[in-house]
Amino acid sequence: MHHFLSSSSNIIVLAGAGLSVSCGIPDFRSPTGLYNSLDLHALDLSCPEDLFDRAFFDENPRPFWSFAKALYDTDHIEPSRGHSFLRYLQSKNKLLRVYTQNVDSLEVRAGVSPERVVYCHGNTEAVVCTRCSCRISPVRGNASLMERIRSGRVLRCLQPAPASKRPRLERQDSTSSRQSSRISSQRGTADDDDDDEEDDAVDYSQHCSGVLKPSITFFGEKPDSALSKTLNADRKKVDGLIVMGTSLNVAPMSSVMRFMTGVPRVLICRSEVRIVEGGGCFDLSLLGDIDSVVGWGAGEGSGVEVPAPAPPASASTTAPARRIVLFKNAEYDVGSAKEEEEEEEQGVLREGCTCDACSRVIESDEPVFVCDTCFGYDLCRGCVKKAAELHDPAHAFHEET
Repeated sequence: MHHFLSSSSNIIVLAGAGLSVSCGIPDFRSPTGLYNSLDLHALDLSCPEDLFDRAFFDENPRPFWSFAKALYDTDHIEPSRGHSFLRYLQSKNKLLRVYTQNVDSLEVRAGVSPERVVYCHGNTEAVVCTRCSCRISPVRGNASLMERIRSGRVLRCLQPAPASKRPRLERQDSTSSRQSSRISSQRGTADDDDDDEEDDAVDYSQHCSGVLKPSITFFGEKPDSALSKTLNADRKKVDGLIVMGTSLNVAPMSSVMRFMTGVPRVLICRSEVRIVEGGGCFDLSLLGDIDSVVGWGAGEGSGVEVPAPAPPASASTTAPARRIVLFKNAEYDVGSAKEEEEEEEQGVLREGCTCDACSRVIESDEPVFVCDTCFGYDLCRGCVKKAAELHDPAHAFHEET
């Protein structure tokens, strides 16, 4: 690790939920994670993913705003040692960028410059009206807004509406043409006349009254264009990559590894991560609690190095030897490592994306055609031939299912 840090000056960090677990923020898919702890019946959800599904939210925002207090009441949470490690890289002029899949903004609270952080899935710093598109930020500095969030009621836009355009509380159309197959609310939509979220102190007929949505990228939404723009620029500068606390099996960040080839790769995670897109492996895997790994890097504690599985026969003979070091709470079975390496690769979880040519939502069971050169540029089957040529004839596309 010391050699990696001393030889790299433009490090990109890909951060996931595991970075914030020690802060008391659960990850999503582990046995003790968020999805397994939700009371689906109480929240009127048919499956956990509905909570962050855009089509479901447009149909019924109640479940999300009933749950939202857990996302926003985080002033008492302190950044972890893992977050402090990011600040350390910045202080040594080693940090090019942090691409975080987390929405908690703890990287910035730890002291990382906001210009160095890209939120791949958005964050909770703002809310946006789904009707008039007004943006309210910051959320946590707005006492009135936080009070409404803590109440569990659906947030509505309080921007004044012109007398001629004062809306009735009627069901809003989805911004996506996709109708989620998971929508199964038994309580009607959030705009029913008997809404339990209405605040008697507010006359919504005098306001826009559109439902407010957090600035989080939900399933079925396209990531912010700044992600693709920044990543395409950073790939020309990066000379080292660290993956922290993410399994890299959720699109679109699963495809980042295809754009970060030819540079040393370090994994800091509780368990091994298979690189599904782009191939290859990590040069150094530091497995265990992230805070323990970071403490070892600072001269505290120790790890146990174990033999790495032999590389596949197709691997380059000039590739550096892999190293695997285990720390506290590492999930690694030395005896089964070789068998796992030979198992069939698992696919990437894709909850739908948007065609950049026709703006149609590409369902998760449809093929998507991905540009090999431009990160985040996706096409549907109907657009791939014509749109690919208009995009850039020199760029190749590959099909993902």
